[in-house]
Amino acid sequence: MRRSWSQQQGMVLVLTAVAITTLLGIAALAIDAAYLMELKAELQNAADAVSLAATSGLAVDEPTARQRAQAYAQLNRVLNQPITIDQREVTFGQWDFTTSKFLEFTAAPNSVRVSVRLTDTANSTSLFFAPMLGTKNADVMATATASLGSRNIVLALDRSSSMDRDPVPPGQPLQPITATKEAAKDFLDLLRRFPITGDKMGLVYYATQATVDAQLTENVQSVKQAIDQRTAAPADSSGCTNIADALRTAGGEVGSSRANRRGLKVVVLLSDGVTNTRIFGNTTPCEDLGTASPNESEKQAMDQATALANAGVVLYTISLGVQTNQGFMNKMAVKTGGEHFFSPTTKQLDKIFATISARIPVVLVE
Repeated sequence: MRRSWSQQQGMVLVLTAVAITTLLGIAALAIDAAYLMELKAELQNAADAVSLAATSGLAVDEPTARQRAQAYAQLNRVLNQPITIDQREVTFGQWDFTTSKFLEFTAAPNSVRVSVRLTDTANSTSLFFAPMLGTKNADVMATATASLGSRNIVLALDRSSSMDRDPVPPGQPLQPITATKEAAKDFLDLLRRFPITGDKMGLVYYATQATVDAQLTENVQSVKQAIDQRTAAPADSSGCTNIADALRTAGGEVGSSRANRRGLKVVVLLSDGVTNTRIFGNTTPCEDLGTASPNESEKQAMDQATALANAGVVLYTISLGVQTNQGFMNKMAVKTGGEHFFSPTTKQLDKIFATISARIPVVLVE
């Protein structure tokens, strides 16, 4: 039987209504899905920031890491609300850069994994249209892991004749070269406070010229032995201060094939005087610093600092004693994004080296 025109119209209206309802449902769900994707991105950014902050706190201790996690959770808002983090979602462990795996480990951790959730009970997420299908809230989670990064560190230590002031009267501080050696060895021990895979250390000694006394290695003990084997240059052997050659030699080692390509490149330069010798020799044992401004020695040293900066090397400088050119030492360090430290006597060296050892890069690993 042929349907009447009115019946056909009725069926079309029904089908149209069903189609429109279906399309509206799909559009509604698409809006909720897009909203959740945007929310997930915000949550991931927050998790990244919290894990980075917490890991940076490991350079101090675990309580500091937890405090920083909570502080950055408050600063990174999602849905215009501060994030609530359950301490059970802050996990300490070690990141293996070789296998790219996180191992939960409470002894000497070098990494922090943070999970941030948006649930019915914490950081609640209300959907727009999904409630019509019986779903009122979504449980959204983001996880991030950050780790203390590895470093390639070359110590460049001054062994010019002024570093040896023997004989030292009884009861007086050690001569500069001896105290510097002890502080440098303590520095290497501090670097091993965290078992970061790929950390490497090297040693350069310099006076009139610079030499690599220990190539980059993970064997800290061998570097400590190399530190002990050198003495200050005798006063009668033109034991001048060639900072340009020290930076060139240290930069060459930290940029060599022995360096960990994933590690931060760092040079720590210590001097108790002013640079007064050029790389390519000079006509007198030490230059007359008053003949030029800036003198050729400083110009060459600054050129080498610029080369370090261009190669992505961070330079930390330590001025030991009151005879150093602190302004110039600071200028070189700042050029590379590093920092200058002033040590009036050798007593401040341990604290300075401890501060530098805490300058550990933090990287997101997952």
